[in-house]
Amino acid sequence: MGALGEFLNDNCSQVSVVYFSYGYTGERAGRALIGFDFETERVREKIRDSALNRSSVLRHATELSEETIGRIV
Repeated sequence: MGALGEFLNDNCSQVSVVYFSYGYTGERAGRALIGFDFETERVREKIRDSALNRSSVLRHATELSEETIGRIV
C-alpha cells in the first residue's frame, strides 16, 4: 500500500471522499487532489491536523482556501 492509501486507511474512517484526482508524471511521487466531506467539525479538525501538523506518511499536504476551491469546481 502506498502513502496515500496508508493515510486514508489510518485517518479517514469518518469522512467521505467527494473529489479525487491523481497525477503521476514520472517523478518519485505522484500528486493527488482530494476533497473530503466531514461528519462534524471535530472530525474535520482531526483529519486536518493529521495531514498538516504532524509527521505523516504524506510528503506534503496543503489545505485549499474556499476561494481556490470555488475556482476548481
